[in-house]
Amino acid sequence: MQGRRGQFDVLVDGRIVASRKGGLVAKLTKRPWPEPAQVVAAVREALAGQGPAA
Repeated sequence: MQGRRGQFDVLVDGRIVASRKGGLVAKLTKRPWPEPAQVVAAVREALAGQGPAA
């Protein structure tokens, strides 16, 4: 999947579980990038809700 410059999305089975949109608004509001630990926790939580893999 291709995004825009400064865009950061982590998807699990097509669902966004961690995100940060770049661009001017993010720069002006000084919206931080997600911490690696937050991203890992979000992915783990999303995977845990899926049940066992087929």
